[in-house]
Amino acid sequence: MRGHLRSIRLSPDRLFVGILRSAKEVRLTSSPMDAPPALELVRDWKSSDAILGFEWTFPGELFCVTNTGIEFYAFSDRRKTFSSKRVITMRVSWHLFSPDANLLVLSTGTPLLIVHQIKPGCAVSGLPSIKLETASGLQANQSNPAMITRKHVAFVSLYGDLFFAFFNTWNPDAVLALYHLGHKDWVLHSELSLIDRGAFSLNVWDNLLLVHNLTCKNTIIFDIQARQSAKMLTPPQTWLFSLFTALPSLDVGPTAIWSSHLPDLILSPSAGALSRLSVSLDGLRAEMERVKGTLGTIEILELLTRRSGEDAYALKLSVVRSLIALQPELWLVRCAFDVLNTTIPTPAGGQAGSRSMSKQSSRLSMSRQSSRGSIHYSGSGSRTPLPAGSSGGLLERKSTGLFSFGKQQPSQSPRHPSTHQASPQPAASSTQQQQEYADPMLQTVLATRQEDVYTHILAIFADSDLPASTLSGCILEYMDSLTCSGHVAEQFVEELLCGTLLRDGAFAHITQLLQMQVLSPSQPLARLLMDFVPTFEPFAEIVVEMLSGLGADGELLSFMVSRGELLRAIKHAIDRGLVHHISPAVLLEAAYSSGNPTVFLNIYRALEEHGLIPVSAVLDLAPSADELDPHRNAHREMQSSDEVEHLGAGVLARYVSVFRELWGPRIDMENI
Repeated sequence: MRGHLRSIRLSPDRLFVGILRSAKEVRLTSSPMDAPPALELVRDWKSSDAILGFEWTFPGELFCVTNTGIEFYAFSDRRKTFSSKRVITMRVSWHLFSPDANLLVLSTGTPLLIVHQIKPGCAVSGLPSIKLETASGLQANQSNPAMITRKHVAFVSLYGDLFFAFFNTWNPDAVLALYHLGHKDWVLHSELSLIDRGAFSLNVWDNLLLVHNLTCKNTIIFDIQARQSAKMLTPPQTWLFSLFTALPSLDVGPTAIWSSHLPDLILSPSAGALSRLSVSLDGLRAEMERVKGTLGTIEILELLTRRSGEDAYALKLSVVRSLIALQPELWLVRCAFDVLNTTIPTPAGGQAGSRSMSKQSSRLSMSRQSSRGSIHYSGSGSRTPLPAGSSGGLLERKSTGLFSFGKQQPSQSPRHPSTHQASPQPAASSTQQQQEYADPMLQTVLATRQEDVYTHILAIFADSDLPASTLSGCILEYMDSLTCSGHVAEQFVEELLCGTLLRDGAFAHITQLLQMQVLSPSQPLARLLMDFVPTFEPFAEIVVEMLSGLGADGELLSFMVSRGELLRAIKHAIDRGLVHHISPAVLLEAAYSSGNPTVFLNIYRALEEHGLIPVSAVLDLAPSADELDPHRNAHREMQSSDEVEHLGAGVLARYVSVFRELWGPRIDMENI
């Protein structure tokens, strides 16, 4: 097909093509376009008649707008052509159609715009008219057709809502008015200042409204959900947007000629390219920081939180990391974490879990106040440095392996999954988040994953020059923010807090956090405290209570034996019914090495009463030279329980001989 074309449109079902050749002719054909025409509309019997345009509505349905009214057509399968269904006669200056909402706006030459909703079957439903008299300089009784043109209005979709946009350049200050349909009328949602006058066009990218001033060659970016009343993110810019196209480059400088098309298309006639527009979020962030400084960080985070895409998510974490590196006041860090922990309501709505978290929130608030004060804790001894976020070596501690159980007790905290590394496992968290989605009692979903906050923000500062007191304060603020949003801090976050306080020597502070249940008991946390028991003795009793409450009997018995608390260890094993799962040789060797005959006697008698001293060992009282070798016996203490048990009664015969040597005469005397 050759000749001038004003408009060409494809039907929703892609079966027909409509071509507007001029203001006098519309041609509808089947796809491909070389097929015979299904309908030709010609308006040439009057010079004043004009076809303003046509729009496809539903499969096989369209309407044609003329200066004398609206004509509706539908395809007839029987006749294989389009037939007229209805005609609405009225004076029309121009029209605007939204295919997403099927809304048709008609201008009759006055600021009062008529709105119709198009329905299937060529049905039409009237909606409230849009009154533009709120704009200064426009009156409803004026009838100048050239006053408001099609270029002054547009339909835009922002955050799931449809808005009618009107460029009011008749005000002393040019504004963009956004209207949305209320219950009974169109309501003015907001007025956005355009600063300069000129010819304007619109684009929408990821719910950001971009207003191009074609006269001044600049672009203003608005976010209608921004806190500020102006909704303007930055002053007019010329470099914030880039065009992605197949061409190596596309001139978008001040002298370039291009036009925008909703939602995000840019047409460059000189380059012969139609490209999609994309906002540079990193450049937008840099410009907002330059204009608003550090106080604009919260606004930047809110902006990035409302954006989709991995680049916005990663940039959001980078902004918080940069903020903490500046060591600002903790209230600003808390505001940043509150934005990260913004919850997204599910269809059920509500904030489930917030009541159950109120007590922990109050405890966190108390601990945060104590961390902000001038209390300093001092401690002696070596401090274990924290690993980097990617190493995951914070909780690495070799087990002594002195005790083995047929059925190990559960060792994790009741509200935390078991882990042996400080670095988080994304797969486990993903499963946990899926469970949150599936749980009908849960009403909110955490927007930012704790694993990402740990890896990309908190753990990075563990080996940095950031003071440990500052890092611990930031972690407490993050945990409190999680609690206030109805979530519980993951175990690896608590371990990082404990490790940071240990590095700072704030041992008493850790005790306070455990008493206030800010830190929950766990085996990895107990292992961290074990390393500092020689420096801060109260940690020993905390570790015992923690492991006992978790049911980690094997690790608890190993800890008691390593501290020489043999009688307490055997008593705990008897009380828990675990005495038959321990290695007698290990306890007897530890008792013998202590040099206290009374301790050895009590351990021996306790094992003997529970049948752990075999009769064969009692009969075999002649140990070999290898068994009496002190170096060999010292090495046995480091062997695992499985290896010790396989040595048989020959090993226990040595301790029977020792028992006879130390207590034999006295026992014989008592028997006499």
